Amino acid sequence: MPSDVTRDGTTYRADFQAANRPANFPVLYPTVRQDASTFVPWVTSPIRTYNIKEAGGGNNSLYAYWGYNGIAGSYWGIEETRFTNAPILANPDQRRRLDGRTYQFYFDGSLLQVRSASRLGRKDFGVNRGRVERLRALIQAPR
Repeated sequence: MPSDVTRDGTTYRADFQAANRPANFPVLYPTVRQDASTFVPWVTSPIRTYNIKEAGGGNNSLYAYWGYNGIAGSYWGIEETRFTNAPILANPDQRRRLDGRTYQFYFDGSLLQVRSASRLGRKDFGVNRGRVERLRALIQAPR
């Protein structure tokens, strides 16, 4: 685990559990915290829940984000959704397997977007970062 990440199963639990009521799916929450970033609550609640019409009724998606301390405009976040058939995710440029999990890669010029789905009932926060570093050695960006 990176030196600025600490195991902490309580800091975000209440905020994510509160989002579980309006969300129309089981909500997972981070069980670690990164010292170099600060949780940025949504305007009306800590976690934003919302509906994607094509994914079915009710609030079927949520997101939360953290700003990096001292770096204006830099952030990282968590998004959870029941929407598994998003058209933008229909055609990954590459797929690779690592640790029993399939990763889908989406290239956008020199940028790479990685989508991974959590195993049902398992929290992978902080683990995927290491996997992505290992996956980097397995892929070559198309030219």
